[in-house]
Amino acid sequence: EMYDNEGNLVKALLNVEDFGESKRVTLEKKRDIVPGFYTIFVEEGTSTYEHEFAFGVITINTAKSIYRPGEDAMMEIALLDSDGLGVCETDISVKVIAPDGSEESLSVVENEEICGISNTAYKVSNEGVHKIILQAIVDEALLEFESEFLAQENYDYEIVRTAQTMIDPTQKNNFEVTLEVVSLIGGSSLQIKEYVPASFGIVAEGAHVTKQEGFQIIEWNTGGNSAKVTYSYSVPLLWPYLYELGPLEVNGFKEFKPWYVAVDPVINVANIVG
Repeated sequence: EMYDNEGNLVKALLNVEDFGESKRVTLEKKRDIVPGFYTIFVEEGTSTYEHEFAFGVITINTAKSIYRPGEDAMMEIALLDSDGLGVCETDISVKVIAPDGSEESLSVVENEEICGISNTAYKVSNEGVHKIILQAIVDEALLEFESEFLAQENYDYEIVRTAQTMIDPTQKNNFEVTLEVVSLIGGSSLQIKEYVPASFGIVAEGAHVTKQEGFQIIEWNTGGNSAKVTYSYSVPLLWPYLYELGPLEVNGFKEFKPWYVAVDPVINVANIVG
C-alpha cells in the first residue's frame, strides 16, 4: 500500500521484487504524476516494511534527447516543494556518468527571474547512454531524480524540442511547444507524432488529434525532409503536478526520452487576507 504525506491511501499499481535481503518496489508509469512525499508499506508474513520517498518534485530536461560527441547538452532543472511551489536558493547537485563510467559534477546556475528553475550544461565526449543524477534538499528531505540522454555520431532524425519545464496555469493557461525535425537520411515526407496526457486541451494547426486511454496523439504529415511544427496545450487547474510530453516519433524513429513539465502556481501574497 502507498500513502501520501496527509495519510491518504493512494491508488497505485506496485510491483514488488524480492532480492533476498532487499526488495525493489516499482510504480506503474503514468503521464501525469502528482508530486509529493509518500510512504510505501510492504507486508511479508508477520513483518511490515516501510519506506518514505519523494516523487516528482524535482526534474531535469535536456533540449535534445540525442547528442553528437562534441556538442553541449543544455539542461534545465525544475525544483518544487511538497505544495508545488518553486524552491529558490538551495543546494542542487548534478552529476553525469558517461558510458565509460567516468563522472563529472556540473555547475548549476539559478534563474534569477523564475524561482525553482536552474540551468547547467555538459560537454558530450563519448558515444553511448549518459546517466544524469540530480539531487537537492527540499523540506529537509534529500530528493533524487535520475534521467539520461544518448550520445551517438549517426542517427536518423535530429529533434529539438522547445518547451517550458515549469508552468503556472493561474497566470495563463496556454503553453506552446515547438518541435523542429530534420531528416539525416533524406526522404520526402515526415510523419510526426507527439504524445501528451489525456487531460490536456490541445490546439494544433494542421494536425490530427486522437484520444487513446490515458493519452492523446497529435499527428502531422508534412512534405520534405525537415519541419517545424507547434502546438499549444492547457492543463487542469491542479497542482502540484508533473506531466510527460513525448517521446516524439518521426517515421517510426523515437526520441530517446520524454520531456517533463512541472505545474508551479505563483502565490500573490498581496491577495491573501489574514
